[in-house]
Amino acid sequence: MNAISAKRTEFTRALDLAASVIERRNVVPILDAVKVSANGALRFEATNLDTTASAEIAYEGPEEEAFALMSARAIKQAVNAARADFVSFARVESKVEVESGPFKAKVGSLPGGDHPGAHRLAQPSFAVDVGSDVLDAIARIVPAISTEETRYYLNGICIWKVGDWLYRLAATDGHRLMIADVALPGGEGAIPDRAIIPREFIGLMLRHFAKSKEPIRLTFAPGLRDNGKDKDLAPEPMAGCQRVSVRSRLGAVDFTLASKLIDGTYPEVERVIPTGPTCYFEADRAAFLRALECLSPMANGKVRALKLSAVGEGIEVSSDCPDIGKAKIVVTGKHNLPGGYAIGFNGRYLRDALVAARGEVVRFELGDSGSPALIRDPADTAFFSVLMPMRV
Repeated sequence: MNAISAKRTEFTRALDLAASVIERRNVVPILDAVKVSANGALRFEATNLDTTASAEIAYEGPEEEAFALMSARAIKQAVNAARADFVSFARVESKVEVESGPFKAKVGSLPGGDHPGAHRLAQPSFAVDVGSDVLDAIARIVPAISTEETRYYLNGICIWKVGDWLYRLAATDGHRLMIADVALPGGEGAIPDRAIIPREFIGLMLRHFAKSKEPIRLTFAPGLRDNGKDKDLAPEPMAGCQRVSVRSRLGAVDFTLASKLIDGTYPEVERVIPTGPTCYFEADRAAFLRALECLSPMANGKVRALKLSAVGEGIEVSSDCPDIGKAKIVVTGKHNLPGGYAIGFNGRYLRDALVAARGEVVRFELGDSGSPALIRDPADTAFFSVLMPMRV
């Protein structure tokens, strides 16, 4: 094949974006490679079979046969270190010869036809342009996503429609629930009901697109069936195999990230949201976070269980660490809690809820000591957390 030339900064950026979905340890060599193709654009594709990435940069040369580049991360680092303006590469037999300024290397490659490439999607069932505000809402509820593999259907964020343009995002690990409502005006079509977007895809999306200044195209669409080597057959949508994808321009790179949705049934989390709490407590959110910081050193840096007790001027927050001893601090605020009221929470979960609330004031809406608590910013109706209590 002829040598392909590209700007070094564009080449390394595109290669890095594509390779971000490759798992650190692969038993299948082809999944450790990045597929490179040149046909109107220079395209880099990678996959772990669940999530795929496609990064394209400008290319005006002739069409070249696709190949799978091994050692993509090492090549990116070496080429960046060379600091040359351009990089050129060509596949010669089973090796790829890479040259950038004084740097030259020969690395392994595999036939491009052996690489599964990026997901191909059918006509979207839903598509909308979103901005950083939607990604910010998603980031707020990420801490509540479960990492427990036995309940795989909780390993992501569930989305469903609650109004004309209003959609609800939910994440839970069974001990806490975080909810964010987002408006998606201009959305075309319908999102699959209670679609579950995988945690891995969400992490990559936030990592790559959170600072994007360009519109981000969010789509839900069925995957297309691969017809193998028979190119004359039009690919057919795969029934019941929905994908989610995001696409945007990241500098000189046109980047697309796509993933399978989690095939499972998300629980009806609405049932655990308190509907008629009888008591409340309001305090300065920053002061409450400082209180938790004070207690953390008294529990070897890990405040697992906290007890919140009603006192005249506010709430007494206390911990009991067998290795160090007991500690307490009072957070002033207003409440209507009865005398003797106390409730326990996981300290890390409580801190995550306070951080996500973001406002100046945090409000706890409480029932009895065995009922879930709703935590929110009174000035923010688009976000809240629900924490299950624990015995202390």
